[in-house]
Amino acid sequence: LNGTDSGSPHDAIYIRKFDQQRYAIRSGNKKLVIPVAQGAPHLYDLNDDIGETKNIASQEADTVDQLKKKLNAWTAELVDPTFTGLMQKKSYKSH
Repeated sequence: LNGTDSGSPHDAIYIRKFDQQRYAIRSGNKKLVIPVAQGAPHLYDLNDDIGETKNIASQEADTVDQLKKKLNAWTAELVDPTFTGLMQKKSYKSH
């Protein structure tokens, strides 16, 4: 924040949408997305495809594996939400 460190603040950025079991991890210029629970991963190179239109997962299986390992290690540290709020309502589940 004060400009003294010009490097990346984190090795990776992780995102979890608990109620739908959707996950994403960005490490460097690569972003791995698990769009649905147990779904096929999508991999994007954000340097070449900022709009995430070209899934390159089949061409970079090693990168997919590396990012999935990082993502799995991260999710193993998480706990389920204590307050699930709207996730328990029928109207929310129908979306």
